[in-house]
Amino acid sequence: MMDPCESPQRQVYAPPPIAPPRGLAGFFDGYAHGQVPGEILDTSKFSAGTVYCNVYDLGDSETFRQINAFTTGNNNVLVAGLFHAGIEVYGGEWSYGFTEEDRSGVSCIHPRTHPQHTYKTTVPLGVTKLGSKEVADVCARMAREWRGNNYNLIHNNCQNYANALCQELGVAPVPGWGGRIA
Repeated sequence: MMDPCESPQRQVYAPPPIAPPRGLAGFFDGYAHGQVPGEILDTSKFSAGTVYCNVYDLGDSETFRQINAFTTGNNNVLVAGLFHAGIEVYGGEWSYGFTEEDRSGVSCIHPRTHPQHTYKTTVPLGVTKLGSKEVADVCARMAREWRGNNYNLIHNNCQNYANALCQELGVAPVPGWGGRIA
């Protein structure tokens, strides 16, 4: 397992992964493994190379949480909302965001701990055939390519990065409701 933050070991509280609510077509293809929406997602039932999309309410504002609760039928159906996405694989969570300077907009954190957003749910996307070293190499290359000053809320955002990373990892893209991710 790679050290996601490439920093000295420190205690980080990470909320447990939560199984996602149903999407428009029901549970996401083949992931359920007997999981109940809204309850803790038992990741021990998944392979070591499983890739997850960690979904966050955008920002840490109660207003955004209320908007998302309304647009998701009180968190029962993921169909719309204002979300941030991070891709978790081999113990690290990779995401993309804005920077004013011409530097990478890609960051790696401990899963489900993004400091600017509020964790909501985890969606399994499939198993990558890449090993942890290959994933680290892909993420390092993409970190050089995804400049933070090129971030655009509509056309070049965390969802675009998440889908590009998923394609590199050979797993399903962020679910369709993720089109409303910023």
